Amino acid sequence: MRTLLKNFLLLSSILGTGSLQALPSGAEVKKLLSTNKKQPVQSLQLTIIGDSISAGALAATRLGTALSPELISGIVAAVMARDPQLFLSATLSPQSAYPEAQGSWSLKQLLVDQYKIPTSKLSLDNESAVGRSMSNVTEKLLKGLDEPKDGSTEHHILLMLGSNDFCQGKSPEGFKEASSEVFGRLDRMFPKAKIFVAEVPPIYQLKNFGQEMIFGQVSCEAIQRLYCDRVYATDAESVNRGYNEGLKKLVAEANKKPGEPRYKFISLPPDLTIDKTLLSSDCFHPGEEGHKKLAATVVSQMTTP
Repeated sequence: MRTLLKNFLLLSSILGTGSLQALPSGAEVKKLLSTNKKQPVQSLQLTIIGDSISAGALAATRLGTALSPELISGIVAAVMARDPQLFLSATLSPQSAYPEAQGSWSLKQLLVDQYKIPTSKLSLDNESAVGRSMSNVTEKLLKGLDEPKDGSTEHHILLMLGSNDFCQGKSPEGFKEASSEVFGRLDRMFPKAKIFVAEVPPIYQLKNFGQEMIFGQVSCEAIQRLYCDRVYATDAESVNRGYNEGLKKLVAEANKKPGEPRYKFISLPPDLTIDKTLLSSDCFHPGEEGHKKLAATVVSQMTTP
């Protein structure tokens, strides 16, 4: 039934507003249908450009679970010193983060399963770092990225950024401008790559957990303000939404250019910042369960039209 419907829709597009006399021959229709099928992925190179989420900050933890004394001391010290960057860099758990987590649920493994290709045919380059913002995606950074060495390997680039731009006080207009510059660099340097642009997480929702205490010593609000005081700003929601509206517009504009559309906007799990079971021990980053849901949500959109 699906094949019949697909053929009917394609035939309708061929006919357009013409008459029955314009019908192509059976052989011509068969040729059009065969060329309309998307070729399966044979091999894939995936590049991820992200921030501390994609880098795996506290990815192995869950909100409310017991942590090592060293980790607790590190969090408390970070609050006292107001220096989260060094602490987060020391808590990276890439083996538990969504890109290449150990187990069957990682982004890499799910893509292998979805495309039905050997693991050896999918290479993943995770260029994520604590504190990275859209403004940090410079031409110098992009020049250091690996490119497929043969024409049969597809190149996908996943951008998952924006939280640090938000926390640094950038306006929606400023973020859109920075994003537009990055899109331009990607177009020039990777003209054949497919670009997936992830939604900026709705981190303004994290303030709902502000009064909770972690480790019996520090409130979630203290940690959240350490990372991103803007979460508690009166315009946090409108700014966060403005970021994503800007990204959607840029993706739509990019796809109007000649050639096959290369950009796609990726929505994140809607409960990523409102379901406590998805958060890490710092009340801010996704935890183990959050990364699992993140991987499944992203892959489902990367592999569908």
